[in-house]
Amino acid sequence: MLKKIWLISFILTLSTAFFQRVTGPTYPIRGKASQGKIEYKLPRSCTTEANDCLPKIFCGEDISAYLKYKRYKTSEEFSRIEFEKKQEGKRSFYFATIPQQPPAGKVEYMVYVNYGNGYLPLTDRPVITRFKGNVPAYILIPHIILMFLFML
Repeated sequence: MLKKIWLISFILTLSTAFFQRVTGPTYPIRGKASQGKIEYKLPRSCTTEANDCLPKIFCGEDISAYLKYKRYKTSEEFSRIEFEKKQEGKRSFYFATIPQQPPAGKVEYMVYVNYGNGYLPLTDRPVITRFKGNVPAYILIPHIILMFLFML
């Protein structure tokens, strides 16, 4: 009986960890648009010390796109950033850099792509990105291990 309880606990722990991994609020929004010709990756979590807040659009054709952003829950006006094209190996993509914010700062943004008939948004509502500070591995690894042990 004790072995069954441990097995159920182990399976439940792995299931909840998997569920958090695929549905967590910090993972980027990925999708396709324009009948699958355009793929995108829109970050929802960025590090304050790194320049990693790069919404990306992958497309085989030349397109034009821009991003409108503002700090979350403010009455500021939206600012506009044009996407730039970058070649990486055989694949090219378009990117825009969202300006860095302090830790716990949030930015909401929308990406607009010109499909040939005017600019249309990629998503139906703004993407909210959270900025976080860099956590050293010697703190993060024990934290993760303890979380799993307490779940188990």
